Amino acid sequence: MDVVEILRSASFYCGTERDFADLFEYARHNIQRYDPSTGMVFGSSSQLLGTVSTLTLNSWDKMIEAFNITLRSICTDRIVVKKEMELEFVTNKIALYNIHNVNRVYYVMRNGKKIPFSVSDDGLLVIDKPGKVVMGYSYIPPSYGASDSVDFLFGKINETVLALGTASEYLYMVGQYDDAEMIRKRYIEEADKIDKRRKIMPAKRWLK
Repeated sequence: MDVVEILRSASFYCGTERDFADLFEYARHNIQRYDPSTGMVFGSSSQLLGTVSTLTLNSWDKMIEAFNITLRSICTDRIVVKKEMELEFVTNKIALYNIHNVNRVYYVMRNGKKIPFSVSDDGLLVIDKPGKVVMGYSYIPPSYGASDSVDFLFGKINETVLALGTASEYLYMVGQYDDAEMIRKRYIEEADKIDKRRKIMPAKRWLK
């Protein structure tokens, strides 16, 4: 699932498709950077591809941020993405903030058997002894760029849900609250189909 295609769909809902037309194409060429002082957009080969206004680039960044907010929200409120990770304890504690994308720890195993553990602000504590363990945890996705692909959600969520959520978040960011609420209702309807057991999403925080 290409992020740029989700952004294109989200832009259709927001009415910004024309504003971002060039950037959709640039994303396909794996744009790495732009020079905000000149508005020049460069590709990964440093070949000049065009110029885009700073205002449009700022809006584009907001759209990408909106996508990532939506994705993280879905992976904490709708879909639990579980993973395992091997850890080696030198003492009986590891700082989890050094481990990226850990949301919740479900179990800790040593030699195929679960062992007692606890999680605090300081990190993961094993009530055992130092050594290698396997930690089972739920996963929060990293931040994606427009040129990236999201593969781990294959078969679990469709592009429409992500696009509607992205569009709603973006419109909140730019202060178009009425339009944001209208699209958010459609987003919730589609998102409810992911997990019919959970019908209520967290209340939206107004952004300024």
